[in-house]
Amino acid sequence: MIGGTAIAVLLLAAISFLAGSKRKAERMLALVHESERRIRTLAASSPVGIFQLDHTGSCVYANDRFRELLGLGGGDTIDPGWFSDVHEEDRAALQEAWGAAAQGKKAVPVRFRIGGGEAQRWLESRAATLRDSSNTIIGCVGTLDPERSIGIEASVRGTR
Repeated sequence: MIGGTAIAVLLLAAISFLAGSKRKAERMLALVHESERRIRTLAASSPVGIFQLDHTGSCVYANDRFRELLGLGGGDTIDPGWFSDVHEEDRAALQEAWGAAAQGKKAVPVRFRIGGGEAQRWLESRAATLRDSSNTIIGCVGTLDPERSIGIEASVRGTR
C-alpha cells in the first residue's frame, strides 16, 4: 500500500506535468494564432487574388484582391454566379484546371477573360491541391494574377 506522502508526491508530479502541458499547449496555440495572423496579413496585402475551393469546387475563402479582380463585392461568401462573367470560350478550361487541382490532379496555369466589352480583361490563375494532416484532399488553393497576363492582353488588342 502506498503511504500518504507517496500519494502527495505523485499528485504534485501529476499537477506539475499537467501545468507544464497546459503551458506548452497555450504556447503552441499562440504560435498557431500568430501564424494565422501573418498569413491573413500577407493575403490582405497581396497584389494577386488568393482563393480556396473545397473539394466540391465551392469558394470557401477569397482575399479582397480576388474579389476586386473579379468585380465582386465584399462579404463572407462568394456567389457562384460570378463564373458567368468568365468569357464563355474560357469557362471550360478554367473549370477543368480548378477541378483538377481540387481533385488532386496536376493543375496547369490557365488564362481567361473576365467581363465584357471595354471592361474585359485577362487574368491568369494557378491552383494547387490542398490536403489535410491525414493527406486527404480537401480542395485547392490558388491565385489570380492580372500582371502575368498584361502581355497577352496587349498582343490580343494588337491583333484587332
